[in-house]
Amino acid sequence: MMQARFQLQPHEHRERLINESFARPAQPCAAGSVVARLVMQNNDSAASNDRDHITQLCRHAGATEPPPDARHHVVKISGGQVVWERHTEFSTYTVYAPEKAGAGLSYSPLDLLPVNWVNDISGTLLCATRILVVAGTLDDMVHDRAKDVLGEAQFTASSMRGGAAYVAADFRLHGDGFTRMFVIDSSGNDTVRGRLVQRLLELDMYRLAALLALPLAQAAQPELTQHEATLASLLETMTAPPDDTRDRDVLQRLSRAAAQIEAIGAKTAYRFAAAEAYYRLVLERIEQLREDRAEGRERLGVFINRRLAPAMRTCTAVANRQAAISTRIDRVTQLLATRVEVSAEEQNADLLKSMNQQTKRQLRLQETVEGLSTIAITYYGVGIILYFAKGLKDLGMPIPSPSIVGAIAAPVLLIGAFFGIKLLRRRAVGADQDIAED
Repeated sequence: MMQARFQLQPHEHRERLINESFARPAQPCAAGSVVARLVMQNNDSAASNDRDHITQLCRHAGATEPPPDARHHVVKISGGQVVWERHTEFSTYTVYAPEKAGAGLSYSPLDLLPVNWVNDISGTLLCATRILVVAGTLDDMVHDRAKDVLGEAQFTASSMRGGAAYVAADFRLHGDGFTRMFVIDSSGNDTVRGRLVQRLLELDMYRLAALLALPLAQAAQPELTQHEATLASLLETMTAPPDDTRDRDVLQRLSRAAAQIEAIGAKTAYRFAAAEAYYRLVLERIEQLREDRAEGRERLGVFINRRLAPAMRTCTAVANRQAAISTRIDRVTQLLATRVEVSAEEQNADLLKSMNQQTKRQLRLQETVEGLSTIAITYYGVGIILYFAKGLKDLGMPIPSPSIVGAIAAPVLLIGAFFGIKLLRRRAVGADQDIAED
């Protein structure tokens, strides 16, 4: 109505931004349910493959197919429902199904799906979680009930939402490839219960996603140690007096080390940044669970953070160490490059000095040659005049003695030759300067 009246131009992303607040809503979860989630890691380009795959399940179940741009879809199947969600690095497939009497967590809702369809899900399995949700109140027997469901005595447990819910989890990988959780909830609201289940599922997924950076950090540490040793060795060689050949070799080795450090950074930078983001999500989910201590048990949040925090600190330390090595290499490279440059300038100065000396010698030699040239020109000029004067004398011309003519011509020719050569040299120098300026 407002647009029809005012004709306002909406922002190109307005509808998408508004709908983002309602993306991936928590699914209502009834008491007496078993929830199983598969988290498959793949890149964002696989989103279309995931949509095609969930579309196949829709056709198999006769359910509504997802739109082409969907990143979240719910499929109603016989005996339960499947929720598909597309994240940046992951696709999740969550199956909700009623509990089978007496089966507990030994029953897998994945059995409701075609085996071939499950096997054809793209990506690699990162996380598989199964949760049993039952109605009930918290009493002194909750730990015993959790022990019966989880099948072992060692598990973490917390009271949540002010004592309205109880969650037990062992976080161990069982023979079926799943980790297990057990939830007792006194709420009569399926939506509230669904939000609790969603946060528990996200907590298990994000903690493993954050830990993906740990193997990279551990693998990078020996390489960084080697580069630190190499850098220390190169620094020791730089304490010796300058040597052009050695300094250039050190400069090349520093360049190779810098390239290798950058290669390590290229492999780890995104993963470390993603780990930090996932770790913040883990802390947020723990805070949203509003945990209280269940007597005699370690809380879920304490258990997760006690193991996850050191791993994240390791990743941060490796990232900082890598940045520090890169900075040191840059600084040492600049120092060495400056030393090489100073040495080159000193060599250039020596070369220029040698060239100046050589130029001075050439100038003195040129002046000597000019003096000899002046004498030679005068000698040959006087000789020509003498021959000319003798010829005129023999012809009876009234001229003085040829010797007198030669004596008079000699100083004139000498002075003329001297200044003529000077003039020619000055013109040649001026022409060279004009060429240099051009």
